[in-house]
Amino acid sequence: MIGVGGHCLPKDGILLWWRKIESVADTSLSLILNSRDVNNSSPSESIKLAETKFGDISGKRIALLGAAYRFNSEDTRNSPTLVLANELLNKNCDIIIHDPYVKISDKNLEKYGLTNYFTNDLENALDNVDYVILCTAHAQYLDEKENIIKSSTKLKGIFDGCNIYTSNDFVNSNIIYTGIGRGKQDPDDELVNYVYEGFKLLEKGVANELFRIIEFLNNKYASDEFNKIDFKEVQTLAGSCTTGCHIVEPGTISSIPSKYENISKLVKCSINSQAFEEKLI
Repeated sequence: MIGVGGHCLPKDGILLWWRKIESVADTSLSLILNSRDVNNSSPSESIKLAETKFGDISGKRIALLGAAYRFNSEDTRNSPTLVLANELLNKNCDIIIHDPYVKISDKNLEKYGLTNYFTNDLENALDNVDYVILCTAHAQYLDEKENIIKSSTKLKGIFDGCNIYTSNDFVNSNIIYTGIGRGKQDPDDELVNYVYEGFKLLEKGVANELFRIIEFLNNKYASDEFNKIDFKEVQTLAGSCTTGCHIVEPGTISSIPSKYENISKLVKCSINSQAFEEKLI
């Protein structure tokens, strides 16, 4: 995906860290804050990824499908599409943004100066475009797949930031298809296990970081036992979220052996975070 938006994830981790940031704490190995850096860079990284397949897209006419941060929703709060749109404008691209749910009077479109680039008319959005970037996995884009593929004789490529299409959808067309997380071959068992173990490290790293921040806040700001934060209660509250935010138990972090050198930035943070977490108290 081209980034995570919404009203909680983009800001809540920073708010959680705020008192430590005020104390000029070392944030270099924070999984929470590094994940924000990764997410903030996702729109520009998406452009770079698209250009590895399409070549330079400066000055091209590009349709961005999906302005909302979440599928089948009209919510544009912190939507990465809006950031991506302005980055494309900085490349002198001729853009048009489509969304079936977002209103043309949307305040975030106005805030980003994008109202005049927006339409609810999919046919209009696809007219005479060079490239399509799928930004939000709205059901309409899956339902209208054939029409989108056949939308324009000028269409050269589709960048799928939602993974709702596959390369097989384009075998009988001249359109170049690429997307985020689309490999050229099936992963072997070792890679699958590496990704799975890496994800478990991330879960543990986040739990450890949260546990240490809670300790810091309790020691520094809780005047009595009643006002102290309980990690178990935080786990329960997170688990009650409609998105199912499961926080694992904190514990020791260990590295995972692998032949793969391109270990992710966040997994590196998890592996190197053991000593770092002691500084959070």
